[in-house]
Amino acid sequence: MMEYIHRQTVSYCKVVQRNVKMEFSIFLMEGSLEMCTSCTGIEEICQNCPVIQFNDQYPPASQKRLPPV
Repeated sequence: MMEYIHRQTVSYCKVVQRNVKMEFSIFLMEGSLEMCTSCTGIEEICQNCPVIQFNDQYPPASQKRLPPV
């Protein structure tokens, strides 16, 4: 069984100076929690963005980063 939460928001990004769509997804599948964030405005300048840093700091659950729930 898989449970899934998906949220989208559009907001203005001062870094790329335009509106971007950010998506946040949380999965619970077979006892493992998986989270993912994405943004439509990603450019090279976005390296310090919290959305990008989140994905870099929390790799896929297949790498055993979180204990089973």
